[in-house]
Amino acid sequence: MKETIKPEVTVPQYTEVTVHNILSMRFGIQMAINRAVFIAFDAEFSGLGERRQAIRSESVATRYQALAKVAQSYALLTLGLTTFEPAPSTASTSSSQDATLEHPYVVNNFSFLLKCQKDFTVSSASLSFLADTGLDLSRVMRDGIPYTPGVPTPSDTPTSDDSMTNPEQCLRALFQYALSKRVPFIIHNGLLDICFLYEALYTQLPDTLESFVADLCEMFPGGIYDTKYIADFVDRENTSFLAYLYRKYEREQVTKKLKGEMHYLTFAPSQPLVVKASSKMAVTNGGAEGVQGKSSKKHRLYCEQFASYGYCKNGRNCPNSHNLDVILDCEENGSLKNMKKKLRKIKTEDTSSKDDGTTSPDSAGANDKEDTSTKTEDINMEVADGTAHDKAPGKKEQPYFNSSSSAITSHAAKSLPATTAVFEVYHSAAFDAYMTGCVFARQQLHHTVKGGNGVKEHVNKINVMGKDKPLLIQVSPWSKTSQRHREMTVRLNCSSNGGKRMSCASS
Repeated sequence: MKETIKPEVTVPQYTEVTVHNILSMRFGIQMAINRAVFIAFDAEFSGLGERRQAIRSESVATRYQALAKVAQSYALLTLGLTTFEPAPSTASTSSSQDATLEHPYVVNNFSFLLKCQKDFTVSSASLSFLADTGLDLSRVMRDGIPYTPGVPTPSDTPTSDDSMTNPEQCLRALFQYALSKRVPFIIHNGLLDICFLYEALYTQLPDTLESFVADLCEMFPGGIYDTKYIADFVDRENTSFLAYLYRKYEREQVTKKLKGEMHYLTFAPSQPLVVKASSKMAVTNGGAEGVQGKSSKKHRLYCEQFASYGYCKNGRNCPNSHNLDVILDCEENGSLKNMKKKLRKIKTEDTSSKDDGTTSPDSAGANDKEDTSTKTEDINMEVADGTAHDKAPGKKEQPYFNSSSSAITSHAAKSLPATTAVFEVYHSAAFDAYMTGCVFARQQLHHTVKGGNGVKEHVNKINVMGKDKPLLIQVSPWSKTSQRHREMTVRLNCSSNGGKRMSCASS
């Protein structure tokens, strides 16, 4: 059997945006947004609270109210934003066929460190996970960009003048600028991410789901794509947690390129906007890399729970391997077939037991990020932040923008072996946003090559955990936008000397 090619995992460099540098970086970020054909984002929070019953309610409206309460009680700590822009082909000029088959992107990756100006709740489980993944809450308080969630005061509304001198208004102005470009926004199981983003950088969340949907329809004129929904209900992937999809497609693109007969993707992450020294990321196995360790099941090289859900209750102390290459190799050899059938049965049994208060790894939350989040008996997901890049002491920040990096297949400035540490220890909103965008690019290419309109028919369909139908972001004749959204629209139009009211993207 032909050996599968295993490229190094891309862990892209990113520009860390803080209260100290956001003003100087504003135009560089706008340039990246301006050239983007789609934008992926991911958010990390201070916790999720007690949300069992409401989150698992059969009523999506009830679920939304529970999510809104979470977004209003906890804080947005980091926001990862990744822009994707088309790039010239790097294929050999002597082969026009290679140039036609290659689909290159230049990628710009940003991590916004945020500081909530209101009191907020932090869960103990999240604090532990934050410590494990490198985020220091004292640094959030010191370097985070301040923001005031909920209804903004008139002085909080971004204006062309104040956004040049006020970090919070600059942050809000960048968010509005991204929305104004009318390009698709990409999420992975990101309903809660959208709720936090709305509450933190726009205005107070509406009271009803109907108004929330109507607001989103106007806010995101380019539409929203959920890679989790496409993977589960369109592509029918056996497993759909983010890290799994990213690694699977990363290997797939290298294989296609070497065959020279199939369309493939390449990604070229740009250099950070500011030249600064970045400390090397600490990578430790922590006992999680258990290929050679003792297994609780004879001859079992991988953790069955992680292989199916992207989560393991033992975390880095699991004696079995969480290595995605081991899992994918076994899947390609067909050895995961029976195991996944068994886990689907267990999942069904766990779902049916929700009335007694038990929680299954894949059914407890409407927005569970199976691949990168910690989970406890009380909470299905706790959120943390990624590794921070510190600037060199005494080094003055000079913004620049460089998108001339040559495109390379699945390789960034930093590439690491596909160990557990990459996906479990190195956790950040920026990395997740990058993976989300890469997964979407593959989904879009796959369906475009097959014919038709690609994934356009799946726009504005957001995955809802435990449901076989998505939440549709579309105008309803029985609902209208919220009063606070209409007030924000007037404010923003006035601050920009007028403007066109955004309309919903057609599906």
